[in-house]
Amino acid sequence: LIIKITLNFFLKIHTSDGKSVNLLNSPFGTLCFLSWPEWENYQEIDGIFGLSALHTDRLLEGVFGFFPLLDKDESDKTATLTLGGRNSKSCDLSNEKYEPLHFLGNRYNFQFLAVKMGYTEFIKLGITLTYPNTMDPYITVPDEFMKKIAYDLGAQTDIRTGKYLVDCKQSFNPFEIFTAENKYIIEPKNFIIKHNVSFFFFFN
Repeated sequence: LIIKITLNFFLKIHTSDGKSVNLLNSPFGTLCFLSWPEWENYQEIDGIFGLSALHTDRLLEGVFGFFPLLDKDESDKTATLTLGGRNSKSCDLSNEKYEPLHFLGNRYNFQFLAVKMGYTEFIKLGITLTYPNTMDPYITVPDEFMKKIAYDLGAQTDIRTGKYLVDCKQSFNPFEIFTAENKYIIEPKNFIIKHNVSFFFFFN
């Protein structure tokens, strides 16, 4: 299953049998609050990618994009999420990475060894698991690591938005994730986001 969101905001779903469905002019919303009888059962929620207003009762407001308040990335690439398959048309399969998955509750987790940004590094003894979350655009890191890189960058918290503001004139190191199998490098352009005259730091 491939879900593709194009810049003119229509949803196209391709199924494995080669058929496709176009949902034209369909508000695309992300769930921000879910009432659950027992909060301990959050592991039963496998992650929610989005809901179309045409197929959901009482969706009050459609959200076009994950962050409608931020400027779009200067790129001509179309965002594509591939589920349950390999997309050779939109993705460079020669750059594929594999990670062993650990099934915990209702989530698939993967183990990481360390995270690093510049001279700041977080390493924890024992097995440290995390999971990829397609619903949240932030990179969640350990609190002590977050405080250290915020201090190193002189970041100030915007109390209205809860985001970190940084001086856009300084240079930024890439964010690195180390696993037993691979090393992943996230370039600053993917987590330092310019909005008007300010720069947001996309970590929490």
